[in-house]
Amino acid sequence: MIMDKVPLPEDPTPEDAPPSYDSLGGSSSAAGPEEKPKSVTDEPSSGSRSTGSLSNANGVLKASRLKSKSWLPFGLGATRTGRQVRATILNLLHGIITQLSEDETDGKADENAIGVLESCADTSIVHDISFSSLLQEKSIEGHTPIYWAILKRPTPRHSTRRSHSKSRAAGSSSSIYTAFDEEADGTSRGPGRALVFNLLKFSAPLTEATKSEIRLACMLNSDDALFQCIRSTAVFAPVVGTDQILFGAGMLGAVDALSELARGIGSKDRVRAVHMTDDDTALAAHFEVPLFQKRMSVGGRIPLDFVGKGRIFRLTFLVSTSYEVVSGKMLEPGTWLVSLEILEGSPPTWIDSRVVIPESRDTLSSPPDTPSASGFRSKAKAKPTISLRLKSSMQLTPGKHTGIIQTTLDDSLMGSNLMLAGARYFTADGTLHGVLEIRLVKAETDCVIC
Repeated sequence: MIMDKVPLPEDPTPEDAPPSYDSLGGSSSAAGPEEKPKSVTDEPSSGSRSTGSLSNANGVLKASRLKSKSWLPFGLGATRTGRQVRATILNLLHGIITQLSEDETDGKADENAIGVLESCADTSIVHDISFSSLLQEKSIEGHTPIYWAILKRPTPRHSTRRSHSKSRAAGSSSSIYTAFDEEADGTSRGPGRALVFNLLKFSAPLTEATKSEIRLACMLNSDDALFQCIRSTAVFAPVVGTDQILFGAGMLGAVDALSELARGIGSKDRVRAVHMTDDDTALAAHFEVPLFQKRMSVGGRIPLDFVGKGRIFRLTFLVSTSYEVVSGKMLEPGTWLVSLEILEGSPPTWIDSRVVIPESRDTLSSPPDTPSASGFRSKAKAKPTISLRLKSSMQLTPGKHTGIIQTTLDDSLMGSNLMLAGARYFTADGTLHGVLEIRLVKAETDCVIC
């Protein structure tokens, strides 16, 4: 039971101030009126923020275990200025992040911290403060709260497989689908997940700077599974423009998208990075792109981001809009290309890679009958696998000209077939399945992942 604060004669705190953190952190029995409450420090100095915020947040987190959500963590009245309320909220956010621990496994820490976030959001509304703006300030050691919430999650276990086998690493259709057919290994779950997505929800709409913070934190924590969950939300990557028209409905919300992804039901492009167990320089990024041919013809650009080997990669299918030189060839506007780049924060690296796109499993399982020149119908022959080589002639560094390599689709024998609606490289609903094989080495041979 939480008792209202009884102001003392000499107590300078307003009558509508919140219960003290100490009284909230105590037992649920009624507190005696003789206990003198402690007031919240409104504007902690930079030198005392670490200890003060931790102490304050400790009290609030303890209080949330009482399951009482009828109070705001401040109870701030008109005598408190917006500046004071703002400082107190930042102080609490600092305390929440400081207390996060990789060892938490029962979800209690997330639940308690989320309760504080909700109360902070309510108080911000009362005092006409933008809680979204506060959450996107780099107020904790030069970074945002969501950056630290991601970085303090346990380092995930990577999806892995061996790179050398009798079949080429990505040459068979079975390897293309395995990454999505198998149940996810749970690396996007675990301590801190719920808190991350609540921070994401309350931070909306996100600035580009905050999106960069999220990418950087996922990269530093090598957490592609979490990054893909975040990337599939409307908060981080809303479906806009021609994609919004083609897909019809908007993206799911930050929290709703989680259950959909857990069931393998993606509402946009899907990517999953797989690391090679026997080659520290190698990884593969499996991808699914719905309505590929139609989206390329109408919108002209499909970017696919993923985390791997301590870097953020972006594989992009695009249509050139002007004359440009690629691999020593002058390309005309309308040429279909594929590019690979490393994004901001990624360390320089050599890259030897290839995009591999096999014939769709739909057509492999039941090849259609096709009329021959003689008028007889015969089974269609299997289409060759599309393979597009992407290798760097120098180390890639993040930047417009130094961090990207590209090639045209017609560099592969059947690559231009991807421009045709109904091509046998698409599923019945127009989805393209493929894999990008990468080795972070200087290209010397024709083998990428053998």
